Order: sequence, then structure tokens, then C-alpha cells
Amino acid sequence: MSRKVDSVKDINDSKETWRLAVRIMDVWSVVNNKGIEHLEMIVMDSLGDRIQVLIRHDHLLKWKEVIKENMTCIINNGSVYNNDFQWKILQGKCKTDRLEDIIGAVSEINHIQSNTPGKKIVVSVVLKDLKGNCINCNLWEIYGSKFLAYYNDPKNNGAIVILLTHAMVKDGQVSNAWSGSKLLINEDIHEIQDFMSKLPTNEQKEKPTQSAKSLSNWSGGSQYSPVERFVHNAKCMSLSQFCKIKHETLCVTVATTLKFVVSKYE
Repeated sequence: MSRKVDSVKDINDSKETWRLAVRIMDVWSVVNNKGIEHLEMIVMDSLGDRIQVLIRHDHLLKWKEVIKENMTCIINNGSVYNNDFQWKILQGKCKTDRLEDIIGAVSEINHIQSNTPGKKIVVSVVLKDLKGNCINCNLWEIYGSKFLAYYNDPKNNGAIVILLTHAMVKDGQVSNAWSGSKLLINEDIHEIQDFMSKLPTNEQKEKPTQSAKSLSNWSGGSQYSPVERFVHNAKCMSLSQFCKIKHETLCVTVATTLKFVVSKYE
């Protein structure tokens, strides 16, 4: 006779003979500063309760190619780690990390740091929810590169809705986790398509703008040609409009050169 299945909500450190029937919701690899790799995953039982599971380095080769997202499995006799952090986000003895899934429309790109010696690429965007609330979101390294590749592709027009899983929440802003986050951009999944459909019609057609600061900071990684990059996000004006400008602006004007006038200072 097989042992009965336990519930995630009942787990504590009173024993190590727990038996869980779960679905693997997410799985990712973590490499520490010594180059040692292990697996982490989020699993959910039939009641909808979730818990994080770690597969140690010495078991990695056995399970790395076996474990896949959305598969179901039985976990037997796992060790339970106590919540020994000084600052506890939630009450309880088991460890908790504050990671959230966040979805929003990109309203502005306010900073781009290119990948230069001593610096890692980071793209800072402003995310806006359906109520108009905004929060800064920092996308580091491969996440920033993925966003820029999508943004700079001329085929991608209109609003950009992103879903960032396992986002780290800190000081009124969010960013991707170093391991485990996923960045989904305008993908054909229910959460993103439902969010997009609820945006005002005019916002669905508007591509996010780049602040002047982000334009000056970014010098590489664009997929535009030199001509496309020159006119990107710039307003086209006639010469008559151009001559009436009284403030700094980003614009393009097209005209025919009639003659060159040599300055006496040249």
C-alpha cells in the first residue's frame, strides 16, 4: 500500500518523509560564483499551493535532462530548510524569497547602459498597469539585450507589453532575478493578449518612446541602418516649421541644397 500524498501547506521540519504529488511550474539553473551549478524549481500541488524546490549539485546530472516544465511528479523524502533569515517577509519557519510576476505596458525607455568594459548592459523602462500606475523596471544583461532586439526590430510597431516572471522587488522598482526570470514580450499567451486588449485603442498603436538621456547613452546594439537610426523616433518637419522652433527638439527635415555659403570664419 502506497503512502498517502501530503499537501504543500502542511510541510514543516518535523520530519523528512514528506510525499508530494506536484506539477513543475517553472525550473531554472543557478551557477554560483565558484562555477557550481544546481537546479531550482517552483512546484504546485492539487490545492494550488506552491513551494520552491532545490536539486543539489551532486544530483544535477541525474535530473537535469529529466525535469521539464509542466510535467507532474512525485517528490519523496526531501529535506526542509528553516527560515533563518533575520528579516522575515512572512511568518513561518520555512524560507521565503519575495519574487513576483509582473505585467505592464512599456510607456518609456528612460536609460540604456551599453555593454562596455567594466559595465553590464542594463535597460531601464517604465511599466504602466491598466490603472495608470507606473514602476521602474531594470532589465539586466540577456534580458536587456532581448528587449532591445525586439524594440529595434522595424517590424515591431505599436505597444509593448512585457511579462517578467520571478521579478525581484526592491525600493519601489523591479528587476529580473539573476537566475530563473523569464521575459515575455508581446507573446501570444492569454495574460499578455488580455492586457493588450484592455489598453486604450490609441495606446495599442503607440510604440514606447526613448528619453533624450537614453538616446545619448546608447551607442550600440541597434538593428537599424545608419539612416533608419538617424530618423528613429524623430518628428519630420517642413523648413517653415523648422524655422519656427523655439525649444530643443528631436526632428528631421528634408530639403534641396541650392548653394553653399562659405562663412568668413572658415
